[in-house]
Amino acid sequence: MSRYFAELNTESTKELFNKRLIYKHAVFGKGANNVVSFVDGEKIFYGRIDRKFVPIETYGNTLRPIVSVYEQEKSITAVSFVVDMFEEMVLQIKKQNMRGTLDKNDPFLTDLRAYKGFVDPRSSYAKYKETYSLLLKNLIYSNFLDKFENFDQFMVELMNLLEVSVTSQPFTYSGYLKSKHCSVMSTGLAIELADSNHMDDFKKFQTFIESKNWNLFVNACNTYGFMIDYNAPWRIVADIGAPGVVKMASKYGYSSLPHILSANYKAASIYALRDLSKTLFELYHFVKHTFYDEVIVCTSGEIIKKRITPAHYTREQFSKKYDDIYFAKIYLKLRMLEESPNISDVQKNKIIKHELEVIKITKNFDSIHTKFESLINKTFDKRGSLSYSVYAEQMRTSKKFADKEISNITITGDNDDFSGY
Repeated sequence: MSRYFAELNTESTKELFNKRLIYKHAVFGKGANNVVSFVDGEKIFYGRIDRKFVPIETYGNTLRPIVSVYEQEKSITAVSFVVDMFEEMVLQIKKQNMRGTLDKNDPFLTDLRAYKGFVDPRSSYAKYKETYSLLLKNLIYSNFLDKFENFDQFMVELMNLLEVSVTSQPFTYSGYLKSKHCSVMSTGLAIELADSNHMDDFKKFQTFIESKNWNLFVNACNTYGFMIDYNAPWRIVADIGAPGVVKMASKYGYSSLPHILSANYKAASIYALRDLSKTLFELYHFVKHTFYDEVIVCTSGEIIKKRITPAHYTREQFSKKYDDIYFAKIYLKLRMLEESPNISDVQKNKIIKHELEVIKITKNFDSIHTKFESLINKTFDKRGSLSYSVYAEQMRTSKKFADKEISNITITGDNDDFSGY
């Protein structure tokens, strides 16, 4: 076992914390400004929200196969201009290798090959829902909430459970995209160059950070517009806010960062809203009993058993009984719970009521995909966001100054977030 770096999650919490901290300082101590943490502040959401904080997903038709891969029979994709960036960097690394400036014994950073690219978030969300559905079924049964006769009664019990769970375990597709369960690999902007263990900091440091080729690799990534994930140094992520990347993307007709986003990504709520009715339809039929017995005490004192057969719906019957407005209301409530915006319950209810009125008037759901999602997804006032952390640190420093624990305060300009996005 390494004395300084974590290798397994089996060590004590204190040991893991200290060792992870040592690794973090060791990596960032190298001074490369394009080595970035994707688990801190708003970087968690990189590539999964747009500039108005709306959760987004790729169109899919802008993805292209990567040529330089480890397994030729395996299709590994990324967004088109990211593939171009990567292939140009691969060529540059090959030239350096031919000049003899690289250590040929390095298994990963001498001849760059893609191990992994775009991971379809809809597919991973479907697997996530399977596990979530089983969890909800167990909760409903263990809490004796399974005696419902129809979908309306089922939804009352389900919403009570989701009110507690969705802040940490989002239920909607939009919420899933922003959660820890979905990674930057779902954006089409990231490529992994190895199939390594994310938990083993010792191997990460030994294999990548201490590689004789590391500095050249870092500089090449910087030149071609890639950030490097400090927690997975074999993972590179296109910085679509960098001028060089915008220039590379211009060959596809993209003239700016907003243009790149609008041409390659769309609001995830378009699919999320459509998927919600299907998910709830399937969940209801997965959880409900074929029949159950209800004990009834008559006025005469006689106890009888009544057999209840919960309603079964065909998809057509379900769609007629519960229309799009019904599920829009459920979606709005769930998204409010998932995001927990820093506003009062009265304001939350007003926003939901207003959105439903807009939908009824306009006969479409565009307002949900733009205004509503933008409003509830703003991150600057939320715990864990970069702005929240900076503000909290400023308050702590001011208090120390006021209490005369420190004699001066250093005021600096805005930190460079490296990505302009």
